[in-house]
Amino acid sequence: MTLICNTRRRAVALALAAALCPLFAQAAPFLSADPYGPDTPTAAQPDSAEYTINGGAPIACSLVAVTTPAGGKQPKCDLASLTSSGTYTIVMTAKRAGPSCGNTSATAGQCTFGGGASSAPFAYTVRSGSVGAPTAPVLSAQ
Repeated sequence: MTLICNTRRRAVALALAAALCPLFAQAAPFLSADPYGPDTPTAAQPDSAEYTINGGAPIACSLVAVTTPAGGKQPKCDLASLTSSGTYTIVMTAKRAGPSCGNTSATAGQCTFGGGASSAPFAYTVRSGSVGAPTAPVLSAQ
């Protein structure tokens, strides 16, 4: 009887782990940037991020909370819309709405003005099909 209970528990645990696995999986490809540090009076975090493909319409990205080393936000963009083989030019932009100025005595004279900062354009290549055998000799430990 104990063997049956242990087997059932393992089966249930395995089924639960298999069901939760997709929640932890990250489908590729993603475009991300270095995290922005926490908001301070002199350095404000972006409140939105987006990217463009070949100069097209902006596509929204998410801002993921980062806990280390000091907190902040990291832009993360899902490139799932790139399904056809080819080379694409991508530009990421982080934005901050504004202007906003503090009205308390502690923040008097400190204003955060809105705007955006864009990455330099870079090429991203999507390849389809299987990966061929290496063309250079492969070293092996013998």
